[in-house]
Amino acid sequence: MSNSTVVFALMIFVDVSTTYYHDMITRFLKKGRYARRIGSDAPAYLAAVLEYLASEVLELAGNAAQDNYKKRIKPRHVQLAVRNDTELDELLAGVTIARGGVMPNIHSAVLPKY
Repeated sequence: MSNSTVVFALMIFVDVSTTYYHDMITRFLKKGRYARRIGSDAPAYLAAVLEYLASEVLELAGNAAQDNYKKRIKPRHVQLAVRNDTELDELLAGVTIARGGVMPNIHSAVLPKY
């Protein structure tokens, strides 16, 4: 199966599963004037990327909530999930998560020497 066949199959799947987001993203891309012309595949691809990122963050935040014996995901769990994952931390390096707190860290100079 060639790369173009896989991409085409992904586009068909995304178009079927996220039609609402496709129209909304198309409108935002046109309103934002990011480019003079917008291809028909761009909103579908962007919808797939956004859906993947959301599922990745929610999965990691759910795991962080379970580790803290909680049933609800709070901003603290999102913060822990994002900062413990290297790729998401790099993507969201300049982002401050409201009510997320700080990462637990003890400087090595403060620790007792044995």
